[in-house]
Amino acid sequence: MKTWTLLLILLLLSLNHVSGAPWDDQAVDSTSYGIIRESHGEGDGKYWIFRPSRPGRYPVVVFIHGWAATEPLFYMAWIRHLVGRGNIVVYPRYQNLLDTGSENFTDNSAEALKDALMRIGNEYSGELFLIGHSAGGS
Repeated sequence: MKTWTLLLILLLLSLNHVSGAPWDDQAVDSTSYGIIRESHGEGDGKYWIFRPSRPGRYPVVVFIHGWAATEPLFYMAWIRHLVGRGNIVVYPRYQNLLDTGSENFTDNSAEALKDALMRIGNEYSGELFLIGHSAGGS
C-alpha cells in the first residue's frame, strides 16, 4: 500500500511541474470549443479563467477542485461543457500540491475569485455558482 501511495504522490508532483503546459501558454483553446483561457498568480494563489470566445455577459461558475487536482487538466471535459453552455469558469488552485495547509484553502480560493472577478469585469452577469469535487466540495 505504501508503494502505491508513493507512486501516486510522485505522479501528481510530476504533473504539477510539467513545463509548457497548455493551460499557461495558450490564450485560445486549440480544440475549437471557442474557449479563451487565462492563468494568473503562482503556487497556491494561481487560478485560471475559462470564458466563451463570443463577447457577452455570462454567469460565473467557481470550480473548486478535488484534493491534489491542482491543474484544470483533470476537469477539462466538465469545464468545456460549462463554458459551452454560456458560463465563465474560474478554477482557483487552493493548494500547491501537499505543501499548503488546509486552513488556507478557503482564503486562497476567495482571493483568487476576488481577483478573477475584477479581471472579468463587465463580462460577469452578476450570477455566481459554486461547484466542487471531492475535497473541493466539502
